[in-house]
Amino acid sequence: ATSSSTSRVIDVIATKKGYPCFTGDAENAFWQVPIDEECYMYPPKEWAAKQSQDDVKKFLWKLKKEWYGRRVAGRNFVEWAAGKVMKRGFNRSVAAPWFFHHPGLDISLEIHMDDIYGTGPLSVNKEFMEDLSKDVVMKWKMRQVGDEFEHLKRKRRIEPDGMFIEPNNKYLQSLVWLLGLEGANPAPTPEVTTEKDVEEEPLDEQQVKIYRRGVGVSIYIASDRPDVQHAVRELTKDMKSPRPSSMNRLRRLTRYLLGTPEKGVWLPRAGDIEYLEGLSDTDWAACKRTRKSCAGATLFVGNALVTSYSRGLSMICLSSGEAEFNGGVAATQEALFLKDIFAFMGIVLSVRMWLDSSAARGVYQRQGVGRIRHLETKGLWVQQGLKEKRFSLNAIDTETNVSDIGT
Repeated sequence: ATSSSTSRVIDVIATKKGYPCFTGDAENAFWQVPIDEECYMYPPKEWAAKQSQDDVKKFLWKLKKEWYGRRVAGRNFVEWAAGKVMKRGFNRSVAAPWFFHHPGLDISLEIHMDDIYGTGPLSVNKEFMEDLSKDVVMKWKMRQVGDEFEHLKRKRRIEPDGMFIEPNNKYLQSLVWLLGLEGANPAPTPEVTTEKDVEEEPLDEQQVKIYRRGVGVSIYIASDRPDVQHAVRELTKDMKSPRPSSMNRLRRLTRYLLGTPEKGVWLPRAGDIEYLEGLSDTDWAACKRTRKSCAGATLFVGNALVTSYSRGLSMICLSSGEAEFNGGVAATQEALFLKDIFAFMGIVLSVRMWLDSSAARGVYQRQGVGRIRHLETKGLWVQQGLKEKRFSLNAIDTETNVSDIGT
């Protein structure tokens, strides 16, 4: 299944090449897949209700097709659908096996369970989907300039000069209803940083359920809202034992979202597809309880935001330079992964990493740990990668480093 870091790859390709998109939704997906093992089940209640009790006890159904509820059914459908796509000349990505590309037709697509989403030239898109529908029973539709549609519950609007992606508003409405904030005043920011960490009693069981459900909805919204990713990350830290202050932070985030419902990610058509720009920033020892650091990154192709994140570093860093280096390693890893995916899709990009810490850039440019004896060796591969010119390293001013939004 597609991941949060790759969910906009097809969108970026479609926008930059000016291609239309297509969506497909397999009907009764699992029941289309031949089962590859001997498997039996009790007859459904609807069938059993029409039979005598004695007859029902005599029957087991032997499955000829996959069945909903089997753990392997989803995986088997994806593999079956992948085979149908590949027999039509598509290659399958090794790094991200949910992606497929046809070099001759220049069609790129992804398969997420029973949903297909892709892009390519208009004439070959239609012909391909008509042909694929002979093997995979599905509803499909072409998506062109002026269309608004959903894929994986995220709204997309194709415009002449780009594409706009935003979370489905129903998730915000469910969050408002869950917290009882109908008619609440909007908040100017998603979070505040002046709160003191004081001892509090945990929430009661009912409030804990509400909090966890609310944070779960917030995580989904944050995929296309870089402005709230840090706030949502802070909320996830209290999932185990949320406190009253945790609930207050969730309420503030919801009130901010109420005031900014039209926000999302804009992918401009303008901009060369020559570089993959990776910007990294890190807040050293940001967590007052664990003293672990927070890393943020934004990755662009031709000014189109492919992915962004706000994450906690697993290690405890002893200096801001060390934290910035480890945050940069994570961003570089993400950038090279995306570079491989775009290369698979026929788009060759050069990776340029941007860090605002001179100390972190210094660690990138040397060999070995130097004086930072405790530096984890698992991150030193970037030194060799820089030497081999797998990416370039550049300086950026703190004031213009947009990844600061994730820290």
